[in-house]
Order: sequence, then structure tokens, then C-alpha cells
Amino acid sequence: MIRNILNLRYAANLDYAHRLVEGLDEAQANEAPAEGMNTPRWIIGHLAQTADQVGLGWVLEMDRTIPEWDAWFDLGTLPSDLAEEQPSLAEALDHLDRLHGVVSERVLASPPSFFERSLHDVAPERFRKRFPTVGNALAHIMLSHEMQHLGQLSAWRRVKGLSAV
Repeated sequence: MIRNILNLRYAANLDYAHRLVEGLDEAQANEAPAEGMNTPRWIIGHLAQTADQVGLGWVLEMDRTIPEWDAWFDLGTLPSDLAEEQPSLAEALDHLDRLHGVVSERVLASPPSFFERSLHDVAPERFRKRFPTVGNALAHIMLSHEMQHLGQLSAWRRVKGLSAV
């Protein structure tokens, strides 16, 4: 049951992400219309980087695919730190699509007991304290963390005068 709930909502988040950035060009993807706002490129890149670092690496104990993105999109980075050589919005969205698929497949293939396991030591201690089990951590990264940042992207659209989706 938990596998289906996680994956259905995760898929809905991905669909929402696509709708939020549909039609944006690279110039728009790099705009921060108000101080402290994350840009669309940073948000989508951060969600992909989190799926890779936290989802694959810390939680699912799989090999990471884009560790170089940590320098641009990890916790504590800023959209203003991004430069032209970093991934485009389209590239970030492609990686997010692919990583969603990998995480979802692993979640579907895991037995119920997997979600009760403690996180392994590769995850930082403060993360393990907040999310002591695989199930807690997956619920966070697949649901609440993504929706928090997608909410930022929705607010970005409104500040820019774009319609809600």
C-alpha cells in the first residue's frame, strides 16, 4: 500500500513540475523576481539533485548518477551561484524525469519490510534523526520536499504574472 501511495503522489508531483515550467525559456528559468526567491532552474535542478543524492544514495543505497550537481543544487546553494555552464532547465527536467523513474521502480520492487529499515550511515546524522526509517525518508523526499519546492515555483509564476496551473 505505501508503495502505491508514494508512487502515485510522486508521479503527480512530476506532472505538476512539468506543467509549472511548460513554456518557460532559459532567461525566465534564471530569473528571481524577488530577493530570496529560488529560480525555476534551481528548483528543478535541486529536485533532481535531491532525488540523486538523498533518494538513490542515502535512502535506496544505489549508485548516484549526478554527484557533480551537488555544487550547484545542494542544500545551502543559491540560484545566484549558478553560471551558464550548469544544466539548462530542459536538462534538469530530463534528469528529474529519469531519477523519478529509478526511485519509483525501486520503491515498487521493495518489500514492505524495506520501509521499516533504519537509514544507513552514508546519510548525515541530522537527516537520520529527522527521518529514522527508509519509509520516513522516502515520504519526505518523494512528497513533502518536492511539494515545498513546487509551491515555490507556483509562487514564482504568480509573482511573474503568469497563470496558475
